[in-house]
Amino acid sequence: MLNDGNFRALLRYRIRAGDDTLKRHIEEHKGNASYLSPDIQNALLSAAGSLVQDAVVENIKKYKFWSIIADETMDRQKREQLAIAIRYVLPGDSGKWHCYEEPVAILDLYENIEPASESEKSPTGEAIGGVLVHKMKNLGLDLCSCVGQGYDGDSIMVVAFYSASTRRNKNMDIE
Repeated sequence: MLNDGNFRALLRYRIRAGDDTLKRHIEEHKGNASYLSPDIQNALLSAAGSLVQDAVVENIKKYKFWSIIADETMDRQKREQLAIAIRYVLPGDSGKWHCYEEPVAILDLYENIEPASESEKSPTGEAIGGVLVHKMKNLGLDLCSCVGQGYDGDSIMVVAFYSASTRRNKNMDIE
């Protein structure tokens, strides 16, 4: 059985489903214009992720209140990743409200931690809280509208997120 990755498996699936344009492109592309390289795959994933992120942020801004959910995990290269999701509610067509939980970011934790000193980049609760606050502000989300937090049982994170957001608000003269 061929195992050349999820992206190529999805392309084969689309071709088997009758996507003749894709089939023609794969069979007849010129030179290096196949658009199947890892760089292109990463660019496509990044673009798709940005579209999802933008849609989620627009919904949150429209209906204001949201909760943050975050969890650490290791990737294949044994690097700490921080997966961030947002939970929010939207009104449905029938007038009932529906709860949504959407991913908004996966961050390399060590690349995003602001070290306490030049030699220290440690994923402490406060450092991770700072990463979360920074990401939420970059997304344009109002931290005062955050009504809930979930950190996979790590209660220290609640205090860290709160203290990091309070400290940054004071540093930025935001009340």
